[in-house]
Amino acid sequence: MVRRPSPQPRRHAILTIGLALALVGCRDTPIAFGPTAAAARDRGDELLEGMQERFTNVQRSASFSDARAKLGRAALTPDRVYNDSSVWTAAAPDGTHSLTIGGHYSGDHYVFAVVPASMRPEHLADARHEISLASLGHNQFEWTTSVEQAMGSTTADDIDRIVGSMLTDAATIPDAALASATHAVFPHATATLGRMFSLDSVHTIPRGDGTASVRLCFGIHADRLEATYPAYAAYLRKYVSPARVRFTLSDAGAGEWFELQLDQDEITIDLRATRDGHFAPLTGPLRPMPDSLTLLTDVHGKVWIFSVGMTNLLADFTVLHSPHERGWNLRFHHDPRWHLPLFADHFVKTPLRRPFADSGAWYRIGVRDATAGPMVFTRAARIVVQESTIMRWMGGLGATAMGDFSGPSDAQESAYFVEILAALRADLRAAPALATAADSVH
Repeated sequence: MVRRPSPQPRRHAILTIGLALALVGCRDTPIAFGPTAAAARDRGDELLEGMQERFTNVQRSASFSDARAKLGRAALTPDRVYNDSSVWTAAAPDGTHSLTIGGHYSGDHYVFAVVPASMRPEHLADARHEISLASLGHNQFEWTTSVEQAMGSTTADDIDRIVGSMLTDAATIPDAALASATHAVFPHATATLGRMFSLDSVHTIPRGDGTASVRLCFGIHADRLEATYPAYAAYLRKYVSPARVRFTLSDAGAGEWFELQLDQDEITIDLRATRDGHFAPLTGPLRPMPDSLTLLTDVHGKVWIFSVGMTNLLADFTVLHSPHERGWNLRFHHDPRWHLPLFADHFVKTPLRRPFADSGAWYRIGVRDATAGPMVFTRAARIVVQESTIMRWMGGLGATAMGDFSGPSDAQESAYFVEILAALRADLRAAPALATAADSVH
């Protein structure tokens, strides 16, 4: 895995795909946002409001916009920015350079700007991003990134209830009723998501042990967004439509727990759910999901005229589950098999192995709540890259994709995501159980 450090073209498409998948069969999800109906109404609306604000009319200060562009172009060739004082806001005694960016909602737009390193997110949608770069010598550099964003009063236990409600519905609702149940509870959201997705098929196979195997098949239709978001539709056609991606989650005994495949605008997801809202292995007897698993990733795509990809990218996948935290930690320390153009065979491949050497690269994502203060969405990553001809070439491909995304595509993707979140908020407020709670309060 050679990842581009943040900031990078956002992957709202992944979030949008996740929402489309998650909504199927979410009959009881609205009430799961809190321990009571009143709490679920308030916490659910606040969570979605914070997300909506984060992507509304995003504006960046001039200094951050300049630094963001330079960092994006130098992700795999960091020597270009390491000594550029216009990028960094601080330098440690060991030579590590860092940039701290804060985000907040103001009026009708979200603002990103360079801030002091001590800044912490305190109000809804507030965010803090830190990017650091250290020189390790011998043309090797270490990137580390961290993100914190305030997400309201939702708790880690609420996240468990939300996911559990989705799995319970998947295990208990017949396949013929899953789609209709979703539309009944989330009519605005399904209509908004329907401008990009189609639910092509749902198959559930009940097991005799209280579980059900579920297969969902979606289609992605960039053409449906052409009238309202033409630049974003063009970006999807150029980069998502040719892509092939597979994620498979398995345990040490080679038992598979989850699989998602994207193949040229078609998404297939396979899972097995229990009646009490947990994952079960795709095959074999019912057993609890272990905290330590392996994530296998295969990725193929096209940038400019080049087809590139990698297969057999393995990550140690750890489920984080403490009283106040939920999340995943991924550690990459196995070389994948690279699929590059023929002329790339002349490049020295050693730099492609550097990110996986020693302790490898890692990526952590989750949420953390606290008795005082908001729940915080967290994201952090670390990777070491080695300057070389092949990394400069791959960095150029990444810069091409980032350039295609910047500007209208970026803004239109955010606008569509905001539409989806606004539709979800409307559906949650109108959900019968939560509407009753609102009536009782007033």
